[in-house]
Amino acid sequence: MRFHIWKNYGVKIVVVVGKDASIPEDCEAILKKATALGPVHAIFNLAVVLKDALFENQTVESFKEPFVAKARATEQLDKLSRTLCPQLKQFVVFSSVSCGRGTAGQTNYAMANSIMERICERRSAENLPGLAIQWGAIGDVGKAAEMGENYKELVTGGTLPQRIDSCLQELDGFLQQKSPIVSSMVIAKKTALTNGAEHIVDAIANIMGLKNMNSMCVHTPLPELGMDSIMAVEIKYTLEHEFNIFLTTSEIRHLNFAKLQDMSQRDSKKYENRKKSPQQLDDSASIFQLLNILTVEGMSKNVCVPLMTTAEDARQVFILPGIEGACTIFKAIAGKLKSANTACLQYGPSSLNTTSIDEMADYLIPYIKARSMDRKKFLLVGYSYGSIVSIELARRLENEGFTGRLVMLDGSPDYVKTFLSSLTTKSEDELQTFVFLKIMDAVASFAVSKLTTELFSCRDWEEKIAAFTRNMPKNNLLNFTPEDQNTLCLGIYRRIKALLDYDCSNLLPIKSPVTLVRTRASSILFDTEDYGLKRLTQNKMKIYYAEGDHITMLNDDICAAAINEELALNVIPGSK
Repeated sequence: MRFHIWKNYGVKIVVVVGKDASIPEDCEAILKKATALGPVHAIFNLAVVLKDALFENQTVESFKEPFVAKARATEQLDKLSRTLCPQLKQFVVFSSVSCGRGTAGQTNYAMANSIMERICERRSAENLPGLAIQWGAIGDVGKAAEMGENYKELVTGGTLPQRIDSCLQELDGFLQQKSPIVSSMVIAKKTALTNGAEHIVDAIANIMGLKNMNSMCVHTPLPELGMDSIMAVEIKYTLEHEFNIFLTTSEIRHLNFAKLQDMSQRDSKKYENRKKSPQQLDDSASIFQLLNILTVEGMSKNVCVPLMTTAEDARQVFILPGIEGACTIFKAIAGKLKSANTACLQYGPSSLNTTSIDEMADYLIPYIKARSMDRKKFLLVGYSYGSIVSIELARRLENEGFTGRLVMLDGSPDYVKTFLSSLTTKSEDELQTFVFLKIMDAVASFAVSKLTTELFSCRDWEEKIAAFTRNMPKNNLLNFTPEDQNTLCLGIYRRIKALLDYDCSNLLPIKSPVTLVRTRASSILFDTEDYGLKRLTQNKMKIYYAEGDHITMLNDDICAAAINEELALNVIPGSK
């Protein structure tokens, strides 16, 4: 064994030559040499060996080289230091974002780093020092810096090179905390997920930090161009939110820019129409835009909330709200209604335990019967999601000898299920993430990007709601407490789950007549003008059109006229 000694600034540096820390005998010799100089308080494995290649081109040898320097050396240092270094206070290995986030062509390197991380986790669990740091690219020294001056501002995998002084500052903090796995990287700044891009290709290129599209093959899969798992979440969200394109996680992984260009060409006409008509939002977003009108009063525990109308008609009217479950959206229409006994049936905090449409209807029925007293007549008004609940309520009331009618405001079981048809393939985890992002987008869209990143690392509902409330601005539009926010998110999530599980294909028709008031501005291409309601009633079916979109249509007088039974007296243009 040969070694060199330097003395400078009061520090003795010993360089051991000819020993391999991955070999037990050599590793033992290195540690014994160190202990001869004094107590060993820290062990650092800073090794890096890159043998990049796509997985199909990897070999046993290309896997072996990173493993020797990282995994096997760390394994021996862990094993031998337990007896040879009893005063050890730090056991640190340098891992990489290629392990934490994934990098195309570095399966071997990432796996070697992952083994080191598992060793550190095991040491930590045994109350021994163990720390693995997932570093991003370093801009001043090392392999990344060798790429030259142009690399300093190059965006790779959504990150920028980190200066060495920043790394040292972060290292100081990492050594003073107890988590065995930590990360440090510089995220490339983006003003928004798409940076204002109007077309799909530009939006996805911006998320991935790709500036020169002319230099790459458009048929190369996105993962090979540097798309990591966090970027995949951003891309999936952007395609859904900005372009109304719904793809599975697997389909995202197989995307390339040739496919995106084809999508962009098919989307361009639709985008121009959307740009000209800003009210015509994608329908999954429209439902969540209702939250902009929801206030803390909408979280009231009261189920049956009387609406302030201007007349004294004795008829009893029950209105079922949309997926937000609150009465606040009906403030404008209430003043136009002529029944003094008009109430909104809220699906608020008290109904959180209902997990199906049938359970929701069973939960609300007693409130209707109590308020109806001896009257065996009903008028149910179902708006959006509420149309499904009203159908089930009518079915139950008819079975108990009630008669009445239904007014559907831009809703039906078939139509509302179409709203969220893209969610049928989502896992429970993906569905929860979708709900959190949609609600945040409706209330504070600027916080969506950061929340997207945080939700990706959350393991369950508790961690996700903690991330949601952490990112919700304190002066949010809803003025909700963290408890209110959990109630809102959980309620909407369960109502969506209930809707997805609801089978409306074989519903038996009810006896009551149905009036549908639908919007002209829906962006859903539905097969039938009646939203599939004609097959659900044995009685008459009438259709009227309101101006505006799914939300603003409630301001049209025709909605109130349908509830007040005034449409037979006044001819409404566009009615059927």
